[in-house]
Amino acid sequence: MTLLRRGRPVFPSRLVEHAALDLRPWMNAYQSGDQLLIFIAYQNLALVAADGALTPLLAKPVSPGPGQLDLQTDESKGISFRWVLRKP
Repeated sequence: MTLLRRGRPVFPSRLVEHAALDLRPWMNAYQSGDQLLIFIAYQNLALVAADGALTPLLAKPVSPGPGQLDLQTDESKGISFRWVLRKP
């Protein structure tokens, strides 16, 4: 997760390994127009059935052949969200 201002990070990105996240430390630092960028890798996503059962959602990995570079961007390896923040 990253707080962006005019396309640049305000703080170093935070790696979050659980569903709950406390954003209170950033409350005094953000300005209207800043963006909150959240990236979730496909390996961390799951489908939830009606009975609550979880099924991992894995994208088909595209592995480069021998001697080739991995040209996939980080964005193609997961889902990202951007929220524009506004002061009340």
